[in-house]
Amino acid sequence: FTSDWSEIWSFTTGSFFIIGLGEDFNNNTTYPAPYGNWYWGAKHQILLRAEEITAAGGMPGDLTSLSFNVAAINTTAALTNFEIKMKQTTENDMTATWDETDLTQVFFSASLTNVLGWNTHMFSAPFNWDGVSNILIDICFNNASYTNNQSTYYTPTTFNSVRYVRNDNATVCS
Repeated sequence: FTSDWSEIWSFTTGSFFIIGLGEDFNNNTTYPAPYGNWYWGAKHQILLRAEEITAAGGMPGDLTSLSFNVAAINTTAALTNFEIKMKQTTENDMTATWDETDLTQVFFSASLTNVLGWNTHMFSAPFNWDGVSNILIDICFNNASYTNNQSTYYTPTTFNSVRYVRNDNATVCS
């Protein structure tokens, strides 16, 4: 008998939660669209309120992934330099002013191809949520051409929960 644990027998379990009911989805040219390639690139900031997270079963601690549910594949084009950043915030409603301070990159893919159904982005390092703050999610990519948006499920909110910009230029992410 030994008290040393072998990495071969080390397991981590966790839970997942879904925010919203996915009642609606964008079409191939409308926004918001986290996988929106109707223009060369798109930048979105999505606000999740703490009460939405806890109502869905989220608990304080490490978040390790983020997923979006794709309703329809409208293009097979990959999204170039797809990046997700996050931060905790006291912001309760989105304004026209972009929040670029203290964002932490949690996911990056040089070439991201979507699939029908849930597209899960495993974080390169866990994002620790304090259980009280709201979370700001920043998503951006920039292709050198355009095709169509993927149709992605969303749930309408009673507050402004998304801001986005889409452009046909190389600076959409900045």
